[in-house]
Amino acid sequence: MDEILISLIAQDENILVRRDELIGKLDEKVPANLRRDYAAIRTALELNVGEIFAAGNSDRNSALFKAFKVLSSSGLSEQRIDFVIKTFSRVLGWDKYSDDLDKEFRQLIARVKKLEDEVTALSSRVKELESKTEENFSATETVPSRKKISTSDDEPSENFVPYIPAPSKPRSFDFLDKYNALLKMVGREKVLARSNFIKSYVAKAFDCKNFETRINEPTTPPIFKTINSIFSGAYWAIKLSENQFAVLPNINAYVYTENRHNAQAMGEVFNSNFNVGTKKITSAKIPAVFECEGDVWTLKAKGELILN
Repeated sequence: MDEILISLIAQDENILVRRDELIGKLDEKVPANLRRDYAAIRTALELNVGEIFAAGNSDRNSALFKAFKVLSSSGLSEQRIDFVIKTFSRVLGWDKYSDDLDKEFRQLIARVKKLEDEVTALSSRVKELESKTEENFSATETVPSRKKISTSDDEPSENFVPYIPAPSKPRSFDFLDKYNALLKMVGREKVLARSNFIKSYVAKAFDCKNFETRINEPTTPPIFKTINSIFSGAYWAIKLSENQFAVLPNINAYVYTENRHNAQAMGEVFNSNFNVGTKKITSAKIPAVFECEGDVWTLKAKGELILN
């Protein structure tokens, strides 16, 4: 990971402040065995941590604290935050942490976690009070009387209009609106919304395991297999039935490159308006459908993406 970042920064020292361009190049260069570590680096870049480090040479300690505060609110674990900060520090040639600075980081992590717990408890209490208020209001609310319109045989009159509820959106498609909203978000808002989306919908994640072979031999059939980290999987799977899943690109993959289209098989999983170059996923019209047996995934129906 260090060597790839160092190489890109050596070629262009200002690339840290051009977030989307840097992410696009890393998406193409980072190999499969580093994808888990890269997921944390990518999240940091989406939160503009790269810009914080790029501007931090004059006051490195201040930059480190700013980066830490941003990452702490993103949902990354303490271990991942530590990895991100140390990676950028090494890449930029900054001095290693002193023991005192590391201790301050640990204390700040503990304080942030305590505050988060307090906020969660307060939110629960507010919801409880709101629920009680609604119950009290409903109990005292005056319900207007309704005149019964009927014939002598107690049948509806010709003026009677029965209530027919509007058809609801199928459960299998409920996630699409929220997924497409995620594509339009940036920074901290996107990271937090992504975590909520994963908790609500994403059951599993998988990758094209033979993508390195497909770089040189693109006609090789893709092999899709489950990976443990939902955050770093190229594909997100949302359960439809026992072994059938709706599938969309990981929201981190909003930069759509030739590597993703060909080597990582997104061109075989989704119809799209891709031709060449680097695009962005602006919306998903239809998810792909896969069946999963064990950790092996089989495409049953292609999805459709809109790129720009």
